[in-house]
Amino acid sequence: MRYFIRFFFITPLDSVAPLHVRLSEFGYSVQPAGTNTVDIVLYGDTLLRIELTTADEAVTQDDVLAFIEVVHELPDEPDAPLVLETLAKTQAVLALHVPEDADPDDLDPILDECAALGKGLVQVDGEGFYQDGVLILALE
Repeated sequence: MRYFIRFFFITPLDSVAPLHVRLSEFGYSVQPAGTNTVDIVLYGDTLLRIELTTADEAVTQDDVLAFIEVVHELPDEPDAPLVLETLAKTQAVLALHVPEDADPDDLDPILDECAALGKGLVQVDGEGFYQDGVLILALE
């Protein structure tokens, strides 16, 4: 099984190329797996896949609309307006396909480098939306 970590960026991002240099400094190998899709390899094993989509792509639009619907259903959440505004302004989504058994220590540098690529919020399946590492809107 796997889960997703999505970075909803309100700043443009058109390539995953910056991750090649940044992650190689931490000992990761970044291997192309398609257009704007890379596999992150550590110790010879694929740790996760990262996929970038932009606002004009159907998958991004579908993700944004799905989360807008979910957030609209939540009763009186103080940070819901921030999440909705971010979703509405999303320019790119960086989706990490993470195996359930991934080691959090291996993920931390990857998450930090992904976050450094732009401004926005992070959504973790089964948890919710984060801003600057703090859970601001819980989702089940």
